[in-house]
Amino acid sequence: MAAATTLAIREQPLAGELAVRKALEVLPASATGIARMFHDHGITGFKGAGASCPLANWLRYRFPGTHFYVDGLGISFGETERTHTEAVEELPEAVACFVSNFDEGCYPTLVERLALPAPDGAS
Repeated sequence: MAAATTLAIREQPLAGELAVRKALEVLPASATGIARMFHDHGITGFKGAGASCPLANWLRYRFPGTHFYVDGLGISFGETERTHTEAVEELPEAVACFVSNFDEGCYPTLVERLALPAPDGAS
């Protein structure tokens, strides 16, 4: 039940590092738990793409209008893709583990796949 509440809460426009840290605190306490929550809510993303991984997509949902970039070390964010003026430099252990595991391919159901057009004549 907590996962549904976690996803449903949408924050106001980004207040800064403290708001992002507080959002990370509501995630499950294990990488597997985070993956399960994202799976249960249809949150997906691209491997190795910090601006469009599941965590960045979840944060963007929580903080509409804010651009996020996630890597295994931290999260940078700002009003545009080019002006990341804020950062969370140390991720909680479960979050860092999730990011690493996702990029290594441990959660295939969370990987977004591009839909390619069918070849001519195919349906």
